[in-house]
Amino acid sequence: MNVRGVLPAPHLSEHLTASPQHPPHRGAHHGRGAAASIRGGSHRTLFDPNNPTKPIQVSSPKLQFQDPFESQYSPDSSCFYDGYTPIGGPPPGPYGATYPVQYSGTGPPPSGGGVTYVYPTQAYVDDSYNDEHFPHSYEPDPVIGQAWTGMAKADVILRDAMGLDRQLSSMLARRLHGEDGLQGVLKLRRDLQQKYADVILHDPDLSNKHSVEQMLWKSAFYHFIEMFRHQLADGAEDGTLPMTTIKEHLLSLLDEGTTFYEELLQRLQTSFKFTLDDFLHTHKAPPENIGRVVKLALVSCQRVMICLGDIARYRELAMQTSNYGRARSWYMKAQQIAPKNGRPYNQLAILALYTRRKLDAVYYYMRSLAASNPFITARESLMSLFDDVRKKAEHIQKKRQAERLERKQRQRQLSVSPGEQGGQRRETWVSSDGHSSCDQICDNDSHDDDITKLTNTELNKRFVLSFLHVHGKLFSRIG
Repeated sequence: MNVRGVLPAPHLSEHLTASPQHPPHRGAHHGRGAAASIRGGSHRTLFDPNNPTKPIQVSSPKLQFQDPFESQYSPDSSCFYDGYTPIGGPPPGPYGATYPVQYSGTGPPPSGGGVTYVYPTQAYVDDSYNDEHFPHSYEPDPVIGQAWTGMAKADVILRDAMGLDRQLSSMLARRLHGEDGLQGVLKLRRDLQQKYADVILHDPDLSNKHSVEQMLWKSAFYHFIEMFRHQLADGAEDGTLPMTTIKEHLLSLLDEGTTFYEELLQRLQTSFKFTLDDFLHTHKAPPENIGRVVKLALVSCQRVMICLGDIARYRELAMQTSNYGRARSWYMKAQQIAPKNGRPYNQLAILALYTRRKLDAVYYYMRSLAASNPFITARESLMSLFDDVRKKAEHIQKKRQAERLERKQRQRQLSVSPGEQGGQRRETWVSSDGHSSCDQICDNDSHDDDITKLTNTELNKRFVLSFLHVHGKLFSRIG
Protein backbone atom coordinates (compact mmCIF):
# COMPACT_ATOMS: atom_id res chain seq x y z
CA MET A 1 0.00 0.00 0.00
CA ASN A 2 1.31 3.38 -1.03
CA VAL A 3 1.05 6.22 1.40
CA ARG A 4 1.22 9.77 0.09
CA GLY A 5 4.59 11.30 0.83
CA VAL A 6 6.25 7.92 1.63
CA LEU A 7 8.28 6.20 -1.05
CA PRO A 8 8.75 2.47 -0.79
CA ALA A 9 12.42 1.40 -0.87
CA PRO A 10 13.32 -1.54 -3.08
CA HIS A 11 14.96 -4.67 -1.72
CA LEU A 12 18.64 -4.45 -1.06
CA SER A 13 19.37 -6.97 -3.82
CA GLU A 14 17.49 -4.81 -6.29
CA HIS A 15 19.15 -1.57 -5.29
CA LEU A 16 22.57 -2.43 -6.55
CA THR A 17 23.46 -5.32 -8.76
CA ALA A 18 27.13 -4.48 -8.98
CA SER A 19 28.86 -2.78 -6.10
CA PRO A 20 32.05 -0.90 -6.82
CA GLN A 21 35.23 -2.59 -5.68
CA HIS A 22 38.45 -1.02 -4.66
CA PRO A 23 41.36 -2.13 -6.82
CA PRO A 24 43.71 -4.38 -4.92
CA HIS A 25 47.38 -3.74 -4.32
CA ARG A 26 49.34 -4.11 -7.51
CA GLY A 27 51.58 -6.69 -5.91
CA ALA A 28 48.63 -9.04 -5.14
CA HIS A 29 48.50 -11.48 -8.02
CA HIS A 30 45.04 -12.92 -7.27
CA GLY A 31 43.29 -9.50 -7.53
CA ARG A 32 44.04 -8.81 -11.18
CA GLY A 33 40.81 -10.41 -12.43
CA ALA A 34 38.52 -8.21 -10.33
CA ALA A 35 40.45 -5.12 -11.22
CA ALA A 36 40.25 -5.97 -14.90
CA SER A 37 36.44 -6.34 -14.75
CA ILE A 38 36.09 -2.85 -13.29
CA ARG A 39 38.47 -1.33 -15.80
CA GLY A 40 36.59 -3.04 -18.62
CA GLY A 41 33.29 -1.33 -17.63
CA SER A 42 30.22 -2.45 -15.62
CA HIS A 43 26.47 -1.76 -15.19
CA ARG A 44 24.66 -0.51 -12.11
CA THR A 45 21.05 0.47 -11.25
CA LEU A 46 19.66 3.64 -9.75
CA PHE A 47 16.36 4.11 -7.97
CA ASP A 48 13.65 5.85 -10.03
CA PRO A 49 11.13 7.67 -7.78
CA ASN A 50 8.67 7.93 -10.65
CA ASN A 51 8.78 4.19 -11.26
CA PRO A 52 9.99 2.51 -8.08
CA THR A 53 9.54 -1.00 -9.42
CA LYS A 54 11.86 -0.49 -12.40
CA PRO A 55 15.40 0.74 -11.61
CA ILE A 56 17.32 2.81 -14.09
CA GLN A 57 20.21 0.97 -15.82
CA VAL A 58 23.43 3.06 -15.88
CA SER A 59 26.55 2.02 -17.81
CA SER A 60 29.91 3.00 -16.33
CA PRO A 61 32.56 4.15 -18.81
CA LYS A 62 35.73 2.20 -19.13
CA LEU A 63 38.56 3.48 -16.95
CA GLN A 64 42.06 4.05 -18.24
CA PHE A 65 45.16 3.84 -16.03
CA GLN A 66 48.79 4.46 -16.76
CA ASP A 67 50.94 1.40 -16.08
CA PRO A 68 54.67 2.10 -15.74
CA PHE A 69 55.41 -1.63 -15.90
CA GLU A 70 53.61 -2.24 -19.21
CA SER A 71 56.77 -1.54 -21.21
CA GLN A 72 58.28 -4.66 -19.66
CA TYR A 73 55.34 -6.93 -20.37
CA SER A 74 53.54 -5.55 -23.46
CA PRO A 75 55.07 -5.54 -26.94
CA ASP A 76 52.97 -2.45 -27.85
CA SER A 77 54.70 -0.30 -25.19
CA SER A 78 51.69 2.07 -25.02
CA CYS A 79 51.29 4.43 -22.10
CA PHE A 80 47.69 3.42 -21.44
CA TYR A 81 45.87 0.13 -21.63
CA ASP A 82 42.23 -0.87 -21.72
CA GLY A 83 42.02 -3.68 -19.25
CA TYR A 84 45.04 -5.84 -18.56
CA THR A 85 46.05 -9.00 -20.37
CA PRO A 86 49.48 -10.10 -19.09
CA ILE A 87 51.89 -11.36 -21.70
CA GLY A 88 54.81 -13.54 -20.71
CA GLY A 89 53.98 -13.76 -17.01
CA PRO A 90 51.88 -12.48 -14.14
CA PRO A 91 51.94 -8.86 -12.99
CA PRO A 92 54.90 -7.72 -10.88
CA GLY A 93 54.67 -8.28 -7.17
CA PRO A 94 56.71 -6.99 -4.25
CA TYR A 95 60.50 -6.78 -4.57
CA GLY A 96 62.10 -10.20 -4.55
CA ALA A 97 58.79 -12.08 -4.85
CA THR A 98 58.68 -15.29 -6.88
CA TYR A 99 55.73 -17.40 -7.98
CA PRO A 100 56.25 -21.11 -7.49
CA VAL A 101 52.80 -21.90 -9.01
CA GLN A 102 52.89 -22.12 -12.81
CA TYR A 103 49.71 -21.69 -14.86
CA SER A 104 49.25 -23.62 -18.07
CA GLY A 105 47.14 -22.66 -21.05
CA THR A 106 44.47 -25.17 -20.11
CA GLY A 107 44.41 -24.47 -16.39
CA PRO A 108 41.62 -22.68 -14.59
CA PRO A 109 41.69 -18.89 -14.56
CA PRO A 110 42.49 -17.00 -11.34
CA SER A 111 39.62 -16.09 -9.09
CA GLY A 112 37.89 -12.76 -9.63
CA GLY A 113 36.43 -13.27 -13.10
CA GLY A 114 37.36 -11.18 -16.08
CA VAL A 115 39.59 -12.22 -18.93
CA THR A 116 41.05 -15.71 -18.84
CA TYR A 117 44.79 -15.59 -18.19
CA VAL A 118 47.13 -17.68 -20.28
CA TYR A 119 50.56 -18.14 -18.65
CA PRO A 120 53.49 -19.92 -20.25
CA THR A 121 54.81 -22.98 -18.45
CA GLN A 122 57.90 -21.32 -16.92
CA ALA A 123 58.74 -19.98 -13.50
CA TYR A 124 58.36 -16.26 -13.07
CA VAL A 125 61.05 -14.16 -11.38
CA ASP A 126 60.51 -10.47 -10.81
CA ASP A 127 63.45 -8.51 -12.17
CA SER A 128 61.86 -5.09 -12.21
CA TYR A 129 64.13 -3.80 -9.43
CA ASN A 130 67.26 -4.76 -11.31
CA ASP A 131 66.64 -1.94 -13.73
CA GLU A 132 69.17 0.89 -13.73
CA HIS A 133 66.39 3.37 -12.80
CA PHE A 134 66.23 1.89 -9.31
CA PRO A 135 69.28 3.18 -7.39
CA HIS A 136 68.33 1.23 -4.27
CA SER A 137 68.86 -2.12 -5.96
CA TYR A 138 71.60 -4.13 -4.20
CA GLU A 139 74.04 -6.51 -5.81
CA PRO A 140 76.36 -8.15 -3.22
CA ASP A 141 80.06 -7.46 -3.69
CA PRO A 142 81.89 -10.81 -3.85
CA VAL A 143 84.97 -9.33 -2.14
CA ILE A 144 82.91 -7.97 0.76
CA GLY A 145 80.99 -11.21 0.99
CA GLN A 146 84.22 -13.17 1.14
CA ALA A 147 85.54 -10.86 3.88
CA TRP A 148 82.40 -11.35 5.97
CA THR A 149 82.70 -15.11 5.53
CA GLY A 150 86.33 -14.99 6.64
CA MET A 151 85.44 -12.98 9.75
CA ALA A 152 82.73 -15.42 10.76
CA LYS A 153 85.10 -18.31 10.18
CA ALA A 154 87.83 -16.63 12.25
CA ASP A 155 85.45 -16.24 15.19
CA VAL A 156 84.62 -19.96 15.12
CA ILE A 157 88.28 -20.93 14.82
CA LEU A 158 89.19 -18.68 17.75
CA ARG A 159 86.63 -20.36 20.00
CA ASP A 160 88.00 -23.77 19.03
CA ALA A 161 91.56 -22.58 19.65
CA MET A 162 90.70 -21.33 23.12
CA GLY A 163 89.30 -24.75 23.96
CA LEU A 164 92.53 -26.40 22.79
CA ASP A 165 94.50 -23.81 24.75
CA ARG A 166 92.77 -24.74 27.99
CA GLN A 167 93.29 -28.43 27.29
CA LEU A 168 96.98 -27.89 26.58
CA SER A 169 97.47 -25.85 29.77
CA SER A 170 95.86 -28.64 31.78
CA MET A 171 98.21 -31.21 30.25
CA LEU A 172 101.30 -29.08 30.90
CA ALA A 173 100.27 -28.63 34.54
CA ARG A 174 100.69 -32.38 34.99
CA ARG A 175 103.98 -34.24 34.74
CA LEU A 176 104.76 -35.59 31.29
CA HIS A 177 105.58 -39.30 31.38
CA GLY A 178 108.03 -40.48 28.76
CA GLU A 179 108.48 -39.71 25.10
CA ASP A 180 104.93 -40.77 24.15
CA GLY A 181 103.34 -38.29 26.53
CA LEU A 182 105.58 -35.51 25.25
CA GLN A 183 104.78 -36.28 21.61
CA GLY A 184 101.05 -36.15 22.34
CA VAL A 185 101.41 -32.72 23.89
CA LEU A 186 103.57 -31.50 21.01
CA LYS A 187 100.95 -32.65 18.49
CA LEU A 188 98.26 -30.71 20.34
CA ARG A 189 100.60 -27.72 20.35
CA ARG A 190 100.93 -27.86 16.55
CA ASP A 191 97.16 -27.97 16.12
CA LEU A 192 96.77 -24.94 18.38
CA GLN A 193 99.54 -23.15 16.54
CA GLN A 194 97.80 -23.61 13.19
CA LYS A 195 94.41 -22.46 14.47
CA TYR A 196 95.83 -19.25 15.90
CA ALA A 197 97.63 -18.61 12.60
CA ASP A 198 94.35 -19.04 10.69
CA VAL A 199 92.67 -16.45 12.92
CA ILE A 200 95.48 -13.96 12.25
CA LEU A 201 95.21 -14.47 8.49
CA HIS A 202 91.40 -14.37 8.30
CA ASP A 203 90.60 -11.40 10.57
CA PRO A 204 93.37 -8.98 11.67
CA ASP A 205 90.81 -6.88 13.57
CA LEU A 206 89.71 -9.83 15.70
CA SER A 207 93.33 -10.84 16.15
CA ASN A 208 94.31 -7.39 17.38
CA LYS A 209 91.28 -7.19 19.68
CA HIS A 210 92.09 -10.48 21.46
CA SER A 211 95.92 -10.29 21.13
CA VAL A 212 95.98 -13.58 19.26
CA GLU A 213 99.69 -13.20 18.38
CA GLN A 214 100.54 -13.03 22.08
CA MET A 215 98.32 -16.03 22.83
CA LEU A 216 100.03 -17.95 20.03
CA TRP A 217 103.49 -17.17 21.38
CA LYS A 218 102.65 -17.91 25.00
CA SER A 219 100.74 -21.15 24.49
CA ALA A 220 102.54 -22.72 21.52
CA PHE A 221 106.15 -21.67 22.17
CA TYR A 222 107.02 -19.76 25.35
CA HIS A 223 105.61 -22.27 27.84
CA PHE A 224 107.41 -25.16 26.13
CA ILE A 225 110.68 -23.24 25.84
CA GLU A 226 110.63 -22.37 29.53
CA MET A 227 109.71 -25.95 30.45
CA PHE A 228 112.72 -27.35 28.57
CA ARG A 229 115.03 -24.63 29.94
CA HIS A 230 114.01 -25.34 33.54
CA GLN A 231 114.59 -29.04 33.03
CA LEU A 232 118.05 -28.33 31.61
CA ALA A 233 118.87 -25.88 34.42
CA ASP A 234 117.85 -28.34 37.14
CA GLY A 235 120.07 -31.02 35.64
CA ALA A 236 118.32 -33.75 37.64
CA GLU A 237 117.24 -36.66 35.50
CA ASP A 238 114.16 -38.16 37.12
CA GLY A 239 114.03 -41.07 34.70
CA THR A 240 111.55 -39.49 32.29
CA LEU A 241 113.83 -37.97 29.63
CA PRO A 242 117.62 -37.62 29.47
CA MET A 243 119.19 -34.17 29.28
CA THR A 244 120.43 -34.69 25.74
CA THR A 245 116.90 -35.50 24.55
CA ILE A 246 115.48 -32.44 26.28
CA LYS A 247 118.05 -30.18 24.62
CA GLU A 248 117.29 -31.74 21.23
CA HIS A 249 113.58 -31.06 21.74
CA LEU A 250 114.36 -27.46 22.70
CA LEU A 251 116.50 -26.79 19.63
CA SER A 252 113.96 -28.54 17.41
CA LEU A 253 111.19 -26.36 18.81
CA LEU A 254 113.25 -23.22 18.17
CA ASP A 255 113.92 -24.28 14.57
CA GLU A 256 110.25 -25.05 14.02
CA GLY A 257 109.28 -21.69 15.48
CA THR A 258 111.67 -19.83 13.18
CA THR A 259 110.28 -21.56 10.10
CA PHE A 260 106.68 -21.09 11.20
CA TYR A 261 106.95 -17.36 11.91
CA GLU A 262 108.91 -16.61 8.73
CA GLU A 263 106.21 -18.35 6.69
CA LEU A 264 103.54 -16.44 8.60
CA LEU A 265 105.22 -13.17 7.60
CA GLN A 266 105.08 -14.18 3.94
CA ARG A 267 101.44 -15.27 4.18
CA LEU A 268 100.47 -11.95 5.78
CA GLN A 269 102.05 -10.03 2.91
CA THR A 270 100.35 -12.24 0.34
CA SER A 271 96.92 -12.19 1.97
CA PHE A 272 96.74 -8.42 2.46
CA LYS A 273 98.80 -7.39 -0.59
CA PHE A 274 101.67 -5.36 0.86
CA THR A 275 105.45 -5.65 1.02
CA LEU A 276 107.44 -5.26 4.21
CA ASP A 277 110.47 -3.93 2.34
CA ASP A 278 108.50 -0.77 1.57
CA PHE A 279 108.31 -0.04 5.30
CA LEU A 280 111.86 -1.08 6.23
CA HIS A 281 113.83 1.35 4.05
CA THR A 282 115.73 3.77 6.27
CA HIS A 283 116.24 6.31 3.46
CA LYS A 284 112.75 6.09 2.02
CA ALA A 285 109.46 7.34 3.41
CA PRO A 286 106.88 4.60 4.09
CA PRO A 287 103.79 4.41 1.85
CA GLU A 288 100.92 6.73 2.72
CA ASN A 289 97.14 6.29 2.66
CA ILE A 290 97.23 2.61 3.49
CA GLY A 291 94.00 0.94 4.57
CA ARG A 292 93.02 0.02 8.10
CA VAL A 293 93.29 -3.71 7.40
CA VAL A 294 96.86 -3.29 6.15
CA LYS A 295 97.74 -1.29 9.25
CA LEU A 296 96.43 -4.09 11.46
CA ALA A 297 98.37 -6.61 9.39
CA LEU A 298 101.53 -4.53 9.92
CA VAL A 299 100.95 -4.64 13.68
CA SER A 300 100.72 -8.43 13.40
CA CYS A 301 103.98 -8.43 11.43
CA GLN A 302 105.67 -6.43 14.17
CA ARG A 303 104.58 -8.94 16.80
CA VAL A 304 105.76 -11.80 14.62
CA MET A 305 109.18 -10.14 14.26
CA ILE A 306 109.44 -9.75 18.02
CA CYS A 307 108.72 -13.48 18.38
CA LEU A 308 111.46 -14.24 15.84
CA GLY A 309 113.87 -12.10 17.85
CA ASP A 310 112.93 -13.92 21.05
CA ILE A 311 113.50 -17.29 19.39
CA ALA A 312 116.96 -16.17 18.21
CA ARG A 313 117.74 -14.92 21.72
CA TYR A 314 116.66 -18.22 23.32
CA ARG A 315 118.83 -20.11 20.83
CA GLU A 316 121.92 -18.20 21.94
CA LEU A 317 121.07 -18.93 25.56
CA ALA A 318 120.58 -22.63 24.83
CA MET A 319 123.89 -22.83 22.94
CA GLN A 320 125.59 -20.77 25.69
CA THR A 321 126.86 -18.19 23.22
CA SER A 322 126.50 -14.42 23.19
CA ASN A 323 126.05 -13.53 19.52
CA TYR A 324 122.74 -11.68 19.69
CA GLY A 325 123.10 -9.97 16.32
CA ARG A 326 120.24 -11.88 14.69
CA ALA A 327 117.88 -11.18 17.57
CA ARG A 328 118.83 -7.52 17.53
CA SER A 329 118.16 -7.36 13.79
CA TRP A 330 114.60 -8.68 14.23
CA TYR A 331 113.92 -6.23 17.07
CA MET A 332 115.17 -3.30 15.01
CA LYS A 333 112.94 -4.30 12.09
CA ALA A 334 109.97 -4.55 14.43
CA GLN A 335 110.73 -1.06 15.71
CA GLN A 336 110.80 0.33 12.16
CA ILE A 337 107.41 -1.20 11.30
CA ALA A 338 105.57 0.63 14.11
CA PRO A 339 107.83 3.08 16.01
CA LYS A 340 104.99 4.16 18.30
CA ASN A 341 104.87 0.75 19.95
CA GLY A 342 107.17 0.42 22.97
CA ARG A 343 107.57 -3.37 22.98
CA PRO A 344 110.57 -3.59 20.58
CA TYR A 345 112.53 -1.09 22.71
CA ASN A 346 111.95 -3.26 25.76
CA GLN A 347 113.38 -6.29 23.96
CA LEU A 348 116.42 -4.27 22.87
CA ALA A 349 116.95 -3.29 26.50
CA ILE A 350 116.97 -6.98 27.47
CA LEU A 351 119.71 -7.64 24.92
CA ALA A 352 121.70 -4.70 26.30
CA LEU A 353 121.51 -6.21 29.79
CA TYR A 354 122.74 -9.56 28.44
CA THR A 355 125.85 -7.80 27.10
CA ARG A 356 126.28 -5.65 30.27
CA ARG A 357 125.57 -2.34 28.58
CA LYS A 358 123.51 -0.73 31.29
CA LEU A 359 123.53 2.73 29.76
CA ASP A 360 122.03 1.34 26.54
CA ALA A 361 119.49 -0.61 28.57
CA VAL A 362 118.34 2.54 30.38
CA TYR A 363 118.03 4.35 27.06
CA TYR A 364 115.84 1.62 25.53
CA TYR A 365 113.73 1.31 28.66
CA MET A 366 113.05 5.04 28.59
CA ARG A 367 112.17 4.86 24.88
CA SER A 368 109.78 2.02 25.67
CA LEU A 369 108.03 4.09 28.32
CA ALA A 370 107.99 7.30 26.25
CA ALA A 371 106.34 5.65 23.22
CA SER A 372 102.75 6.46 22.27
CA ASN A 373 101.83 2.89 23.16
CA PRO A 374 104.19 2.34 26.12
CA PHE A 375 105.27 -1.02 27.45
CA ILE A 376 104.38 -0.54 31.11
CA THR A 377 106.43 -3.50 32.37
CA ALA A 378 109.57 -1.61 31.34
CA ARG A 379 109.13 0.69 34.34
CA GLU A 380 109.58 -2.18 36.78
CA SER A 381 112.68 -3.34 34.91
CA LEU A 382 114.05 0.20 34.92
CA MET A 383 113.48 0.58 38.67
CA SER A 384 115.25 -2.72 39.26
CA LEU A 385 118.18 -1.57 37.13
CA PHE A 386 118.47 1.73 39.00
CA ASP A 387 118.35 -0.13 42.30
CA ASP A 388 121.27 -2.34 41.23
CA VAL A 389 123.22 0.75 40.17
CA ARG A 390 122.53 2.40 43.54
CA LYS A 391 123.79 -0.63 45.45
CA LYS A 392 126.93 -0.82 43.35
CA ALA A 393 127.62 2.92 43.69
CA GLU A 394 127.21 2.77 47.46
CA HIS A 395 129.50 -0.25 47.67
CA ILE A 396 132.22 1.48 45.63
CA GLN A 397 131.87 4.65 47.71
CA LYS A 398 132.36 2.71 50.95
CA LYS A 399 135.36 0.95 49.46
CA ARG A 400 136.97 4.27 48.49
CA GLN A 401 136.41 5.70 51.95
CA ALA A 402 138.02 2.65 53.53
CA GLU A 403 141.03 2.93 51.21
CA ARG A 404 141.37 6.65 51.98
CA LEU A 405 141.31 6.02 55.73
CA GLU A 406 143.89 3.27 55.43
CA ARG A 407 146.16 5.52 53.38
CA LYS A 408 145.99 8.30 55.99
CA GLN A 409 146.98 5.93 58.74
CA ARG A 410 149.92 4.65 56.73
CA GLN A 411 151.09 8.20 56.03
CA ARG A 412 151.04 9.05 59.72
CA GLN A 413 153.27 6.10 60.46
CA LEU A 414 155.71 7.12 57.72
CA SER A 415 156.01 10.76 58.80
CA VAL A 416 159.48 12.21 58.35
CA SER A 417 159.85 13.88 61.77
CA PRO A 418 157.74 13.98 64.91
CA GLY A 419 157.46 17.76 64.65
CA GLU A 420 155.55 17.62 61.42
CA GLN A 421 151.85 17.62 62.21
CA GLY A 422 149.54 15.08 60.71
CA GLY A 423 152.26 13.44 58.62
CA GLN A 424 152.46 16.41 56.26
CA ARG A 425 155.69 16.62 54.28
CA ARG A 426 157.66 19.84 53.74
CA GLU A 427 158.93 20.77 50.27
CA THR A 428 161.56 23.45 49.59
CA TRP A 429 161.54 25.09 46.16
CA VAL A 430 164.67 27.00 44.98
CA SER A 431 164.22 29.42 42.08
CA SER A 432 166.88 30.44 39.52
CA ASP A 433 167.57 33.75 41.24
CA GLY A 434 168.51 32.05 44.50
CA HIS A 435 165.29 32.64 46.42
CA SER A 436 163.64 29.70 48.13
CA SER A 437 160.20 28.95 49.58
CA CYS A 438 158.82 26.24 51.79
CA ASP A 439 155.31 24.73 51.38
CA GLN A 440 153.44 22.05 53.25
CA ILE A 441 151.65 19.47 51.04
CA CYS A 442 148.53 17.65 52.22
CA ASP A 443 148.03 14.14 50.76
CA ASN A 444 144.44 13.58 51.92
CA ASP A 445 142.75 13.13 48.53
CA SER A 446 145.59 13.52 46.06
CA HIS A 447 145.74 9.85 45.08
CA ASP A 448 142.00 9.26 45.20
CA ASP A 449 141.07 12.13 42.91
CA ASP A 450 143.86 11.66 40.41
CA ILE A 451 141.70 10.40 37.52
CA THR A 452 144.44 11.12 35.01
CA LYS A 453 146.04 7.84 35.99
CA LEU A 454 142.90 5.83 35.11
CA THR A 455 142.63 3.90 31.86
CA ASN A 456 139.90 4.68 29.35
CA THR A 457 137.93 1.59 30.34
CA GLU A 458 138.06 2.41 34.04
CA LEU A 459 137.19 6.04 33.37
CA ASN A 460 134.18 5.02 31.24
CA LYS A 461 132.94 2.63 33.94
CA ARG A 462 133.22 5.32 36.59
CA PHE A 463 131.34 7.84 34.44
CA VAL A 464 128.52 5.42 33.52
CA LEU A 465 128.07 4.40 37.13
CA SER A 466 127.91 8.00 38.36
CA PHE A 467 125.64 9.04 35.49
CA LEU A 468 123.15 6.22 36.08
CA HIS A 469 123.25 6.73 39.83
CA VAL A 470 122.26 10.39 39.45
CA HIS A 471 119.50 9.59 36.95
CA GLY A 472 118.22 6.85 39.21
CA LYS A 473 117.78 9.41 41.98
CA LEU A 474 115.95 11.75 39.62
CA PHE A 475 113.71 8.99 38.27
CA SER A 476 112.82 7.37 41.57
CA ARG A 477 112.96 10.66 43.56
CA ILE A 478 114.82 8.85 46.31
CA GLY A 479 118.13 10.08 47.75
